[in-house]
Amino acid sequence: MALVYTQRMTQVNSLIISIGAGLVFIEFFWKKHLGYKVKYNRKPIWKPLLIFLGVIILVFGLQMALNPELFQELLKQQQLQFAK
Repeated sequence: MALVYTQRMTQVNSLIISIGAGLVFIEFFWKKHLGYKVKYNRKPIWKPLLIFLGVIILVFGLQMALNPELFQELLKQQQLQFAK
């Protein structure tokens, strides 16, 4: 029971600290360095998206090249799933 109570207090303390830190960030840093009049410039998402997908494909390909048994296991699992 004491462990649950201390865990709950830890969560409450963490929430209070996070809210406090957010307020400090907004009041001191955001207003001082950025302000509310900074205009947001939109940028296209395609370049970061292509980089992200390239990294994912590269890591997946590398994993399959280093561990071909994993690919065979994935195929077996997929065949078993469709057989049901």
